[in-house]
Amino acid sequence: MLRVLRAELLKLRRAKTVVWTVVVVAFFASMSAWGAETWAPDAPVTWAGTLTSGTVWLAGWWGVLVFSLAAAHLFGAEFSDGTASGMLTAPVPRSRFVAAKLLVLALWVLLLTLVSIGAHIAIAALQGADGFAWRLVGENLHDSLLVALLLYLTLPVVALVSMLGRGFIAPMLFSTAVTVAGWTAGFLGWSEWLPWSMPATVLGGMGPPGIAEAELGPASWAITLAMFVAGLVAVFVYVERADVAA
Repeated sequence: MLRVLRAELLKLRRAKTVVWTVVVVAFFASMSAWGAETWAPDAPVTWAGTLTSGTVWLAGWWGVLVFSLAAAHLFGAEFSDGTASGMLTAPVPRSRFVAAKLLVLALWVLLLTLVSIGAHIAIAALQGADGFAWRLVGENLHDSLLVALLLYLTLPVVALVSMLGRGFIAPMLFSTAVTVAGWTAGFLGWSEWLPWSMPATVLGGMGPPGIAEAELGPASWAITLAMFVAGLVAVFVYVERADVAA
């Protein structure tokens, strides 16, 4: 298992996709700071506001799309690049490749989340934001990691779509569709029922105040965990039965 994991990490080390995802996250961090100054130029810049904006962008904007791109690279690129046959014929249980890719994906998601947090901390410091407290940093770290976890639980489904679609187009179309669905569910007050909308509940939900506020209860966690498990099972079954010629 460690050899397979090392091989996946080495492949990722040579991939430009990792660098581009980091660049995109940093770009969104700068956009959130620029947008705040544009939309409310007279509003004071605070640590709480800057850090919270980073979690908002993670939950409702770039999180689904960029994390889905990472999943598509790890699972779909094997087919689009023509390397799937090598993986499927290697004298190693196929399940180990899937497990290694899921672990690498978790590390990738964690890296991008920490980049977002670090970028917003840097922005707040450079802007001379008011109201710094380590408590705010700790709370933002907790909220951002919880959002990242909720998003990660949706990624096995994206991985399956990536393999079925043999590349990047199908999973990115799918992630775009579920992003829009997540926004719609948020504005309708259904955030606690749709896994792609649940991350926004960490910050109180999406939509006009008092209309879409939501909290995750046992039923919400049951839904997203059930989808995660179903996605995992589907991915493992697909890989075990995949044609070597793929």
